[in-house]
Amino acid sequence: MAVFRFPLQPKLDQFLDDKERIERELADLMERVRAAEQELAAARELRQKAAQRLTTARDHLAEARRRPGRAGELAERHQFAEHLDQLVQQRLAEERAEEAKVVELEHKQKNKGEELLEVHGQVRNLEDFRDRKLKEFEAEQERLAENERDDDAIQRWAHQRREEEEDGRV
Repeated sequence: MAVFRFPLQPKLDQFLDDKERIERELADLMERVRAAEQELAAARELRQKAAQRLTTARDHLAEARRRPGRAGELAERHQFAEHLDQLVQQRLAEERAEEAKVVELEHKQKNKGEELLEVHGQVRNLEDFRDRKLKEFEAEQERLAENERDDDAIQRWAHQRREEEEDGRV
């Protein structure tokens, strides 16, 4: 009996390997996006805390300006407020960098998802094609087997007929 061989099997195997690789890469990207989103949330929290401290420091500075008193304390509070302002700006820059990282990773994730869909479609098309060819092969094998059975039956009948003719002449 003949064995079915799908001529595009190496190509199908390559697509299946690609699909598995892309699925792993997509899972990795999804994890990286999740981690980046957590880092972004942490950066936002740090910025918000720094902004609250800056607001408090500015309130204390405004209060110190209204009170007569030490110029040194006023200068210290002003310096502290400036430091906190720089800290808020730094935290804001970190937050924006994290936002950009999240956007970039989400974009890569979207592209990888589209790549996966494309490869999945190619795999499915080749598998469907292989299945059709297998059915055609099986139908052809069944037809050949039926023809062989018919030929065997005809030969048996012809052989039996010859024997009957020979028996009738003897």
